Amino acid sequence: MGLEIMNKLLVANQELAITDALNILDLKGDSLHLICNGKCVIIIPNKETLNLDITLNDNSSLDLYIYSKYKNKDNKVTINQSNNTTLNYYEAFTTKDATTIEFKNIITGNNNTSNIKLRCIADLKNVTINVLAIASKDTQNNNVVEDIKGINNGGKITIMPDMEINTHDIVANHFVTIGSISKQDLFYLESRGISEEKSREIILKGFIESIFQEYKTIFFGGGRDE
Repeated sequence: MGLEIMNKLLVANQELAITDALNILDLKGDSLHLICNGKCVIIIPNKETLNLDITLNDNSSLDLYIYSKYKNKDNKVTINQSNNTTLNYYEAFTTKDATTIEFKNIITGNNNTSNIKLRCIADLKNVTINVLAIASKDTQNNNVVEDIKGINNGGKITIMPDMEINTHDIVANHFVTIGSISKQDLFYLESRGISEEKSREIILKGFIESIFQEYKTIFFGGGRDE
């Protein structure tokens, strides 16, 4: 089934079940249990605080895009995968307050794929990201990739990865990159007459936008309504 119609849903309850849907969620609360069936694409723009519990039922897939201009409180994400599921999780945020992110991916069945991409900019304050992947005993043919990148921009990012792998039939990888704004990139932009302040803004904006692909205009404008 092709997902061609995008709906914007106002979500006031703490639980939402979706089937074969392409939706933008306007969340009124800070907590949500999201249950996915079939092929689903979910977009959550500008949610500063979010405690998210995701269940992927058998034979389902979820592409989830989350952007937070400023995170300023502790956030938790728990993802449960059963059998024959695919998760593509993309989240980017900037923070100016001390923030802790708790991210847990639990795999209890077989033939699952998890692709986790997190992008973080630490402005002025510190950010701690705790990432835990759990694969249950005797599960088979699962693949987990965690790709986390951060830029220290006056703050400090600490990433604490952990994997509880209780099976031999899994491919599990964790990639972390933390750095500062490249002096070479700054020099390149400034040599073309762009101020240092504007150059920094361009670099950070490109870093955040890089994982959102065709949905960038929903988060950042540019000719499409949010």
